Amino acid sequence: MKNDIKQLPFEELFAHYTSVLASAKESLVEDSAESYQESWEKRHRNLIQVAMANDTDEDACDDKWDAYYRDAYPFNPKDVVLPQKVLDNLKADAIKTACEYFSDKHALGSKIDWLPYQMFAFFGAWTPIKVGELYCAKATLMHNVKNDYDKGIAMLAISDRSNFFAKALKTVRQYNSVVNPLVPIVLAGFKQHQDIPYNAWNRETIGSLVHKALAESMLSEVPELSKSERLEMRHNAITDITGKRAGIMNNPSTCVKLNKINETAVAHLPKLAKHWVIQTWCAHPTNRTVLSVLDAKDWDAVPEPLISTDMLATPAAHKVITTTTKSDYIDTPW
Repeated sequence: MKNDIKQLPFEELFAHYTSVLASAKESLVEDSAESYQESWEKRHRNLIQVAMANDTDEDACDDKWDAYYRDAYPFNPKDVVLPQKVLDNLKADAIKTACEYFSDKHALGSKIDWLPYQMFAFFGAWTPIKVGELYCAKATLMHNVKNDYDKGIAMLAISDRSNFFAKALKTVRQYNSVVNPLVPIVLAGFKQHQDIPYNAWNRETIGSLVHKALAESMLSEVPELSKSERLEMRHNAITDITGKRAGIMNNPSTCVKLNKINETAVAHLPKLAKHWVIQTWCAHPTNRTVLSVLDAKDWDAVPEPLISTDMLATPAAHKVITTTTKSDYIDTPW
């Protein structure tokens, strides 16, 4: 297959998602139906007891009212309604399963050197929709998704980044590539190809076009901290506290697990925002790119490195292409 995004059957990804979700719903409804039937039977017996207590007919019997209420209020498993939160969790699991399956089947890990750029171009060709003075992510998504191919590629771009290029070569990790978890793929397309800054998007609907982990951080309240406070926090976070490595610092550019971070002023922050504050892992200056979101207050800002040797770098193998052309579950077409 040549390096052409049009050759990837993203409609297949959406079809797999639909199938996985349908199966999960059916299974859960069957399980819920048993509980629903128990509740129905209990209510049914209560209705019979009340009816018998008020029935003046001497020949009245349980069977009479049993038949009446079973006819008036029949049990139907289809009446089972799954709570919205349960449905949202089912959808999230189905998206994860479908994206991992698609990524593995079509070896997306081996396409990390060209596919992201073509995805930027694909989304950069979309029509952005404004509501008032700002662009609306939800309206933009709904306007541009026309078919199952569009749904599939958008689903992948907006899914949790751990599902994306899941099996890339160990020398090409996502955190130091153009699909760094801090890069909102769809918005990056608009930024590169239509010169639309991230700050031009309405915060209220941003989750419709940004994967959940990043959207949560973009909407978080990050406290003001001095440079010395952040450096101390960083030192403690990347230093092992148990085992043979106790007291030894890990490389801040590859350190994902942060020790003692939940004992600090940023304990309440989402995972990616914590990395912002102390500039580790995907937020480390050697891993972030010009398309990364690095500040909750200013999505287009590029903070100065905490340490002068932490230079802003875009890995040579994944040079960002420039162009001169101008939290609850978010509703989606799926």
